[in-house]
Amino acid sequence: MGDGIPIGRTAGPAAPAGPGGADRKAILRAGWPVLVAPCVLWAAGAPALQGGLAGSLPAVPVLHWAVAALLALAGLRAAARLDLAVGQWRGAALPGAGDAAAGRAAVAIGAASGFGPLVGALVRWRFARDRGFGPALAQSLAFAAAFGAGLAVHALVALTLFGRVPAPAAAALALAGAAGLAAAPAGLRRLAARTVWLTGIDLLCAGLCLWLFLPAGTGVAASLGAMALALPAGLVAATPAGAGALDAVLGLALPGVAPGALAAALAAWRISYVLLPALPALAALLRHREARAGAAGGAATVVCGAWLEEIAPRYAASAPRAEGLILRQAGMACALHEGAVWPCARAAAPGGWPAALVLLADPAPGAGQRDAMPLIGAIGAAAGGLGRIPVLYKCGPRVAAAARRAGWQVLPVARDAVVDPRTFDLSVPARAGLRRKLRRAGRAGVSVEACGAAALPLAEMAALSRDWAARRGGERGLSGGRVAPHYVAGQKVLLARAGGRLVGFATFHAGARERALDLLRTAADAPDGTVHALIAAAIAEAGAAGCARLSLAAVPCAPEALRHPLPRLLARLALAVTGPGLGRLKAGFAPRWETRYAAAPGRAALLGGGAAILAAILRPPPLPPGGAARPGEGDAGLPAAAGDGGGELPLAA
Repeated sequence: MGDGIPIGRTAGPAAPAGPGGADRKAILRAGWPVLVAPCVLWAAGAPALQGGLAGSLPAVPVLHWAVAALLALAGLRAAARLDLAVGQWRGAALPGAGDAAAGRAAVAIGAASGFGPLVGALVRWRFARDRGFGPALAQSLAFAAAFGAGLAVHALVALTLFGRVPAPAAAALALAGAAGLAAAPAGLRRLAARTVWLTGIDLLCAGLCLWLFLPAGTGVAASLGAMALALPAGLVAATPAGAGALDAVLGLALPGVAPGALAAALAAWRISYVLLPALPALAALLRHREARAGAAGGAATVVCGAWLEEIAPRYAASAPRAEGLILRQAGMACALHEGAVWPCARAAAPGGWPAALVLLADPAPGAGQRDAMPLIGAIGAAAGGLGRIPVLYKCGPRVAAAARRAGWQVLPVARDAVVDPRTFDLSVPARAGLRRKLRRAGRAGVSVEACGAAALPLAEMAALSRDWAARRGGERGLSGGRVAPHYVAGQKVLLARAGGRLVGFATFHAGARERALDLLRTAADAPDGTVHALIAAAIAEAGAAGCARLSLAAVPCAPEALRHPLPRLLARLALAVTGPGLGRLKAGFAPRWETRYAAAPGRAALLGGGAAILAAILRPPPLPPGGAARPGEGDAGLPAAAGDGGGELPLAA
């Protein structure tokens, strides 16, 4: 059957490394930057060696080396935290242990070897080869841009204090930057503040570390100011540890320090602040490679195509909500983790946003799973590592609470109309309007019948659906199904006829715990009350079968009921797409309203994921011939697993 599509980790064990030569080759391939860097540093420091560097380093007190090591650790931690913050803002990374380790290694090795963005991308790619080199390079470039911008701010402050930039010009630049940020999204403003703060910590640690090795009498402020100017120059030069550019700027900024003493201090600074942190980072990189080589199975897997027909019954038997059975539609997929099953889809966003991996409805938990937070973290982190925004869409309160505990941004987006078919009573006053609609349908001769898969009038249903879509500007996608023979044959179908002609039909997902309305189609000349008759008949049929829950599907939240601007904006957009008629129709059944939520790791990710969801709803890709979820008909970003339809399906991680 194949091994599915791994996200986040490899899907199977890698071949063990051979003895001797293979291990040495792996070390050379992974560690060439750190192995080459000392040679470059030695060549750059040759004049200093002639000036007595060999005798200067042993004279440095041990306490200074120890404090320098602590400062290097603090600076690396600040830079790694900035790397995670940039990844979170992009919606392409989550603050997990794996991403933190990759960020620390990329920052440390990139600083030691030079060409930071490229080397950092190679390091990240080594940590997760299956994610691809493109997302790794994008993250490295984004981090370099943020780090450089933060250093530029501090360099401007230093130049102003040194008197090299007039105070009015500096104030004008600061006001212009503040005005630009004021017009930027809140997420970008927070990222800018964190960038300035974290680069400031790194700069402070680097300046103090250099001061430890400078001759006695050199002021701390002078060392910090000189480092604020030198670090941006070293970053632009992209040489190992800033060799050359950093030395030249420090020589100009510290004219009172003798060249030999400055060279000795810089050599000690590079050893303690740059080279020593890179060595454990290299060791972590090699340990990660060995762990990957011996690991069997992936943390999370996305499958589509023929597998979905095998997964759908499993999901239907254990999922809390039947809406997730949309997974049987062509182009859908499932995320699997430790026995849990979560329907999902890839949604391409407009305007250059990263694509979103949209996790729909609620997951069917694995054995013994009670909290969805580990599942959210595992699948979300893997999706983020692929450069896709992980987004939960129309999840229930328990899953939303788990996402909030995981640090995700959670917003209410819809209300699900739910009734209990066993106790549904047409005679209650709140359903007086529904009774009138049903009487009108009866007087028009509308009759409703349940229809089995073998007797479905597929040609009539397809023609009616095409006419319905043409009147409403096309079909909708993602969480709404579309008419396809294989798809509707697996649902509960009710047909409405008037005078022997098909005037409407409704399909329902049927799970073990509930039924959920999916497709609702009527002819242009369908008698008034046809839709109400279809739904009422479905409720009666579900009650006779002992079903305790029937969902009439969700409608957008009322904008005036939401407190914050972003959910109000999303609710207005959703109402513009669906119109108010669906809400009035479902309210006529006097249902119980349950809130549904969207969640993503940050507001920027939630905004980008919302744009991707809206685009996928309004512009769904065309269905393949037959509309079935057959082998090879996977999503464009999640290709279907290869196989012949037989074999074992590995659902556990």
